[in-house]
Amino acid sequence: MRQSWQAEQAELMQGAAADLRCRAQEEMGLWLAGLRPWTLWATLTVDSKRSPPLPWWGESSREQYRKEAVEGRGRPVARDVMVRMVRGSFAAAEELLAHRVDYVACLEAHRSGALHAHAMVDTGELGEGCRDVEVLQEGWFSRYGFCRFEPPRDVLNAAQYAGKHLVKREGAELILSRGLGWKEIPRVRRLF
Repeated sequence: MRQSWQAEQAELMQGAAADLRCRAQEEMGLWLAGLRPWTLWATLTVDSKRSPPLPWWGESSREQYRKEAVEGRGRPVARDVMVRMVRGSFAAAEELLAHRVDYVACLEAHRSGALHAHAMVDTGELGEGCRDVEVLQEGWFSRYGFCRFEPPRDVLNAAQYAGKHLVKREGAELILSRGLGWKEIPRVRRLF
């Protein structure tokens, strides 16, 4: 049996949307990779059992809190709180290191709903005796949870991985350091 013209058009549009999403991810990665000579790639998570009590608010976080409480899991962190945690952690590192630390972080929700961040970080040169990685890791780990800072094996791949999360989900959030010239970027709305 032959498909209706509407079904054919819907199938065609799905293919076009997938192609646009793929191209947008690639372009976002190229843009992120070109912003700075990134020296570190980071993954930042929150351990609700180990971190100090964190404030939560906003309708989505209240709903998520109730859901997690019923399921017996730890308390989630609201998106705006996570943004402040990322900004505060990098600001504290700048103060301790006495030099600028530029970053681009992308918030991503795990399947469980818990937020974590992927970040590209520029601390300058990472030479012998450099404390940057140690200070960044200890600053996040001591306050919030698990983290990993390491030189990216491939800057473009790392940037495209971060960019992928900005394009694939509604509500994705990009956090830019003050050194990059922006304070707030609106949340991404799902385009495809």
